[in-house]
Amino acid sequence: MPMKYVLPKLFDFASYYLHDAINMLVVGATGTGKSYFLKMLLAKMALHNPNASITICDFKKNSFSQFEELENFYGYTESPKGIRAVYKEFCKRLIANDDERNNQSKMLLIDEYGALLSSADKREAEEIKAMVAEMLFMGRSLGIRVIIGIQRADAEFFKSGARDQFRAVLALGNISKEQKQMLFADYKDKMTDNNGLGEGYLYIDGKQCLERIKVVKASSYEEDLMNGYIENAMSR
Repeated sequence: MPMKYVLPKLFDFASYYLHDAINMLVVGATGTGKSYFLKMLLAKMALHNPNASITICDFKKNSFSQFEELENFYGYTESPKGIRAVYKEFCKRLIANDDERNNQSKMLLIDEYGALLSSADKREAEEIKAMVAEMLFMGRSLGIRVIIGIQRADAEFFKSGARDQFRAVLALGNISKEQKQMLFADYKDKMTDNNGLGEGYLYIDGKQCLERIKVVKASSYEEDLMNGYIENAMSR
């Protein structure tokens, strides 16, 4: 059956879909629901990984500002400090190779990653890209997970092919032909739907297929639960 006739898979807080702590790249322009998806994703991962710790670097200090009073929140110009803090933990785990420590997932969310790099001077931007690349290449066995939200996932933002290390890639809304070629080269011809708010295409490494998904808005009760799970994980 042609992809355009298949109903999108629903992504909501109650399902087990995408509940594992994995490296993930989320691409989408303003107004596509990218930040809302990231919030729900973090909450699901926190729920199903009870020992996990979360650090949020929100460059625009907008989408996750409700958490800004928490210790592991870094907004705007403080975002590089948050990345360095997680990178420091990554280095400690790399040296110690302690299974008990590695089993406690450390999740780093960087939202508006492209804007962060574009605003930094050249030296700091290269430092950030190098830290992110190392964590993407070697962090999996150490329990370090990197989740990035970005409007355009151009190669210039990722050092030494680090963009290929994401286990899952989600494009929300309608992305350009260039982005389809860069991120979904084997499936770009199947991306024919006109996506609305919260709709997009997801590729998960190992599944060898492209899925169309739709993010389902949480109820007010679920929103409270989501916020609680994220706050608890940020306090660890």
